[in-house]
Amino acid sequence: MKIRNFTFAEAVHHLAEENNIMIEPDSNRDADQWRKSQTERAELASINRAAALYYRSILQSEQGKEAREYLYARDITQDWVDRLGLGLAPAEWSGLADHLRSQEFDVKKAIALGLLAEKSGGGVYDRFRARIMFPIVSPHKKEVLGFGGRIYLEGVAEDDSLRGGAKYINSPASALFDKSKTFYLINAAMEPVRKHRRVILVEGYTDA
Repeated sequence: MKIRNFTFAEAVHHLAEENNIMIEPDSNRDADQWRKSQTERAELASINRAAALYYRSILQSEQGKEAREYLYARDITQDWVDRLGLGLAPAEWSGLADHLRSQEFDVKKAIALGLLAEKSGGGVYDRFRARIMFPIVSPHKKEVLGFGGRIYLEGVAEDDSLRGGAKYINSPASALFDKSKTFYLINAAMEPVRKHRRVILVEGYTDA
C-alpha cells in the first residue's frame, strides 16, 4: 500500500494478479465480473504487444534508417533501442491497422487503446504516423500499457497532417493506461531506485 499508494483492496488484487491467485468473490456475480475484466485486460494487452512488435520491426527495417540515425545522434545506442523496445510508426495512414487486421485483432479495441482512430466517413486510420515510438511498460507485469510517439524528421512542421500535430502524442486513457499514474521507464528504474534511494524525474522520453 505504501510503495504503490494503493488502497488495501487494490493492494490485495495487485498481489493476487502478480502471483496468479484467484480471490474468492463474495458472489457469483462478482466472480463473473472479475473474470470478464481480466479477460478484457488480457485482450487489450495483447493488442498493445502486437503493436509494439510491429513498430520495432519497422524501426529495424530499411524504412527505419533515418529514425535510427536520429536516435544514435541523441546518444540512444542500438543497445538501448533493443532494451527498451523502441519502434517506429511508419509514414502511412493504415500500416498498423492493416497489420492488426491481418492478425485478426478487434479493431474497436485498438481504437479504445488509441492506436487507431475512426474516420468521419467510416473506416479507421493509424493515430501514430511517422513517429519514433516509446512503449510505456508496467513495472511488474511488463505489459505495454501505452505509447508515446515523437516526430523526428527535420524540416517537418509539427502540424503536418500526416504526423498528426504536436511533437509528442501519447496514448489516451484506457483500461490499461492512466498517464497520471504512470512513469515512463519505471519498469527499468525500480531496482536502481530501491538500491540508491534516489529518483531523477525528467520531462521527455528521450531525456529519460
